[in-house]
Amino acid sequence: MVLLDQIEGLGDVRLYSRVGAAYPYFHVTAVGKLYLAYMNPIKSRNNLKKIGLPAVTKKSITDIEMLERELEAVLQKGYACENQELRKGVCRVVAPLFDHNGKLAGGIGVAAPVFRMALEDFPKVGEIVKNIAHEVSLSLGGGSKND
Repeated sequence: MVLLDQIEGLGDVRLYSRVGAAYPYFHVTAVGKLYLAYMNPIKSRNNLKKIGLPAVTKKSITDIEMLERELEAVLQKGYACENQELRKGVCRVVAPLFDHNGKLAGGIGVAAPVFRMALEDFPKVGEIVKNIAHEVSLSLGGGSKND
């Protein structure tokens, strides 16, 4: 996974990720969970077995069954969440972007320090990013898996 672009917030405390940065572990990022959720389940499990589920922080999911339950929830909700799994103090909510073939093309979302976006905010933020992702997907000639 590679970060293609970002828009920085206006607050005094800002998150920084380098555009072009690559993230090797899909299980600790919201966008990685999107890819895993929309991937063929057998392929997903095989990839996870090869790469493993190392703990990047204390909150990283390291159990494959727990991760698979979360991936099922991603498909049901239409967005993925990350709560301090890659970086302590950082959370993310990301919705899928679909191309003209209806295939996952990427994700769009919000990252914030935990003092700005709490767990109870995830559903509200999830609905917002889902709506934006749907509009972007339509502009790409796609829709969503739910269309």
